[in-house]
Amino acid sequence: MIGRKLEDRAEIEEQQHQAARWTYIGSGMVHERFKATLLNISANAAARMAEAAPVFA
Repeated sequence: MIGRKLEDRAEIEEQQHQAARWTYIGSGMVHERFKATLLNISANAAARMAEAAPVFA
């Protein structure tokens, strides 16, 4: 708590939400267990995910 009111609180909360979303997606996409699971499901999907992951990192 910072002890003051934020006039743009909703905007700040949305930015924080988006940042957290990207952080969790990005870290999940490169997690070894996720990559192994995806590879077991589809080698093509695993390759596509590997190409997309740097955008989220």
